[in-house]
Amino acid sequence: GFLTDLRFHDLRHTAATNFRRAGIDVITLKKILGHKTWQMMERYPGGLQLNTKASRYLGPEWNARTVSDSSRKNSITVDQLLRHRSGIFHYGSPGISRSNWKSAYSRVRAIRRPEWNSIASLQYYKDIRLANAPGSVHRYSTFGTSVLGSVLDSAAKQMKGKESGYYDWVQKEIVPKAGMSRLTVNPDYRYLLPGGGWQSNIGTKSLFMIALMNDKLVPLEKMITPNPALNGGYGRGANVWKRGAETWAGHTGSQTEVRSALAIRMQVPTPDPNLPSQRQATPIVHPEKFGVVVLMSRRNNSSVDPRSVVSTIFNATH
Repeated sequence: GFLTDLRFHDLRHTAATNFRRAGIDVITLKKILGHKTWQMMERYPGGLQLNTKASRYLGPEWNARTVSDSSRKNSITVDQLLRHRSGIFHYGSPGISRSNWKSAYSRVRAIRRPEWNSIASLQYYKDIRLANAPGSVHRYSTFGTSVLGSVLDSAAKQMKGKESGYYDWVQKEIVPKAGMSRLTVNPDYRYLLPGGGWQSNIGTKSLFMIALMNDKLVPLEKMITPNPALNGGYGRGANVWKRGAETWAGHTGSQTEVRSALAIRMQVPTPDPNLPSQRQATPIVHPEKFGVVVLMSRRNNSSVDPRSVVSTIFNATH
């Protein structure tokens, strides 16, 4: 009999899914379907998702030549990179050196010179072992964030063409929405992108905070899920911490001469006694929309936690 509930768009969805399963690249698929934005492509299986394997978007620069745990590296997901559960080492770990990373990056970038070169960063990680099995423990890693940037860089180029990588995406999609026209890259730290390397004054950083508070970029609640308390206080891109009676979401940072913090006041829903801790409701942005940005010199404040400055400012204004 005739299918009375069949719509033409159902066939379009099925075709899109089958094309992706058949291995047709996203640029070609976008032309076939007429999609104009990356966000629309994410509706179909095969787009960049939390459970997507990072290795799917990383080339031979990621595939270790001599390391025995290359299969574990290839199992790392986007979600594990966001939550710092990939097993990738951070600074000061065995075999990890910021100076060696910068030198290796500079050698590759001398040949290929975009604003940020993801291949140059991946070259350094290629033969470095993981600290632990992916997904097993939380271990903050700037290197892991850089790998995530390489995934985004490759995905953006597949979606939008070779000239539209991570750096271009930030300039076109983040900067205008937040009004961050003065955001630049620090040439001495560009190898840290996206785990570092961006350069801004306190005004530009404040504009980013305001954009987050008002959901202009991504809902902040998504950046602090799943339960940060079970993951070293870290969600998917943001920390959650308590100072006194207040709960804050944001991030701290540190470079050679500067320490910083971005903190947004959060409202914690009343706990449900019938639910375990991992299923309690996620904190939301406090209705007051109160946030603090701190930039301070490390020269005379090396022992000061910038989060304590956030609390001092809050207490002084309330």
